[in-house]
Amino acid sequence: MRFHEFETNKDIAIWGTKREGILLAMLLEENGIEIRAFCDNNETVWGKQIYKEKKCISPQNLKKDIFVLIAVRTEKVEKEIAEQLDLLKIEHGEGLQNIINEYWKTVEDEKYLKSIYFVNTRQKLNLKHPKSFNEKLQWLKLYDRKPEYNILVDKYEVKNYVASLIGEQYIIPTLGIWNKYEEIDFDSLPEKFALKCTHDSGSCVICNNKTRLDLKMVKEKITRCLSTNPYYATREWPYKDVKPRIIAEELLMDTSEKNIPSDYKFFCFSGEPKVIMTVVGGHDDETKVVRRMYDMDWNLLDIGLRGQESVKVAEVKPKGFNEMYQLARKLSQGFIHIRVDFYYVENKIYFGEMTFYHMSGYEIFKPDKWNDKLGEFIKLFPVNEVYNEK
Repeated sequence: MRFHEFETNKDIAIWGTKREGILLAMLLEENGIEIRAFCDNNETVWGKQIYKEKKCISPQNLKKDIFVLIAVRTEKVEKEIAEQLDLLKIEHGEGLQNIINEYWKTVEDEKYLKSIYFVNTRQKLNLKHPKSFNEKLQWLKLYDRKPEYNILVDKYEVKNYVASLIGEQYIIPTLGIWNKYEEIDFDSLPEKFALKCTHDSGSCVICNNKTRLDLKMVKEKITRCLSTNPYYATREWPYKDVKPRIIAEELLMDTSEKNIPSDYKFFCFSGEPKVIMTVVGGHDDETKVVRRMYDMDWNLLDIGLRGQESVKVAEVKPKGFNEMYQLARKLSQGFIHIRVDFYYVENKIYFGEMTFYHMSGYEIFKPDKWNDKLGEFIKLFPVNEVYNEK
């Protein structure tokens, strides 16, 4: 890839200290272009090392003889930054995100995972001798690939698979399945429902009142998600060839809490559930969500997760825990590692999803020792043998 459009006698800085900025720095480095610094409006990162020895400076410290490349996630933020740089009379280049994304799509999986792993964890990825939970998930992305995994991550197709093993009574009823947004028959849907894409994570739309549903927002979100293949951002191989569709489901509501019911996520290793994560709270507001982790005897584990410290007060063990445990055990047979999720509402269990790579292998465990402890549960087939065969 050529960068002739950015040729300048000026030094280069990158505006953006998160994933987009660091990936751009790596891309420039590969093409022999060195940057002077990073820049950001977030004063908490000023003076900190962002990539290698390059630190972040404040916009006010940008010199007139520098050229700024803007690397941020959204066009709206990019426009705001460009306007700010114009006021500072700093020359800049924007519209880079598509260039960055398209370039990284062409990079082979191992190289990409090593790069993105560093971006997310600030640690080097050891694929030859993986030790931690997160490292082993990256290894599994590369070397544990079976055609049936495509079915298990498809939110529509997985229902038949799960029903064949544990029964239809655990499946959330499907209200409709469509190939594109324009096909959705909203008149046929009930007052409350859940709408999401079958091939990704994060596209879910919760409708509590159909008359108040913002259809413009729904169309924009669903259409955007349908056109996105999550494989390229995560290299989670099972998602690569899943057909993008839209599914509507009955909306599960806990009438006592007036909320989406609690989520019980069983982390299973070689067919045995070892730990469970509970997700409780306002699912439409991340700041209100509380996550706890327990062992199979319902002992609260001192594990803090991304965005929160460890929670000291345990919940009451649900009456359906033992049944969920047995169902997770049955569904996880034959897999090196898989996470099996259930909802529990009104004393009834519903299957949620099956996930091969929790948080795509970038969970932040506090303290970090839990990353290694959970990693010990993942028993890989001969690592060196497979890795050296490449």
